[in-house]
Amino acid sequence: MMMTKWILGTCVAVGLIAGISIAVGGMFSPGVPSAVEDSGDSTMPGSSTATASSTTGAEADPEQPVGASALQQASQADKYLFAMFWQHENEQAAAMKQVVARTAEMSEQADAVLVQVTNPAEREFVRQFRISPAQTPLILVIAPNGAVTGGFSHPCEPQDLLDAFTSPAMAAALLPLQEGRLVLLCVQNDSTDLNDEAMRGVRDFANDPNYGKLVEVVMLDPQDSAEKSFLRDLRIDPQVSIAMTALLLPPGSVGTVLEGETTKELLLAALQACGPGGCGPR
Repeated sequence: MMMTKWILGTCVAVGLIAGISIAVGGMFSPGVPSAVEDSGDSTMPGSSTATASSTTGAEADPEQPVGASALQQASQADKYLFAMFWQHENEQAAAMKQVVARTAEMSEQADAVLVQVTNPAEREFVRQFRISPAQTPLILVIAPNGAVTGGFSHPCEPQDLLDAFTSPAMAAALLPLQEGRLVLLCVQNDSTDLNDEAMRGVRDFANDPNYGKLVEVVMLDPQDSAEKSFLRDLRIDPQVSIAMTALLLPPGSVGTVLEGETTKELLLAALQACGPGGCGPR
């Protein structure tokens, strides 16, 4: 079974495009775009981290990194972050800054920040998201847990940024996948049968000395309405009565979906079946 839709950047494209979009056709990007520079950044008006300098258009203090601070504040507030990476002042960058500002004003679920990639103070933040100067201007939509759920390389509409918000379980799965790790997605709740049997193989696999450090276990309640779209993408019925386990592989394929009991052997077989060298992290 293959994943059919992982949205990351409606404006950029649907699918793996220039390493920016996480998304469709059974694949999603293992990480964020590579390479962006920053020389000055400021938070956007309308966000809880907005500053007077950002509102008036004045330059932020080049010695004070704001990208990492904005990300930390958004995470602590359980909010998304619209991070606008730019290098030069031009018409395209100005249009994208306006979109970010408007969207931050519209949503109580997100903060926003401007990061000029040539600013030495922002070097670590830029490196964290593997941005290159050639990719700017660029807007990333970052979930509270740090997963990138959207990427936009040209002007778009506020609704496009808002549409990049995803469910908690999808964000929880995206982050390790973007880090190049495997995900065991356990779809079960108190009403599903064979929960213990399903978790037995998951635990054995996660404790395997060869894979344990490279595996993230993510729990998903099929009755959670927020996860309906994610389950649909995985082709798992929200009304499932038996525990389901999906093995997700970087950069974005579904290795297998098992119903009921799992074993480490079944999961390893699914991993190895992806190709001569397997599909897991290398």
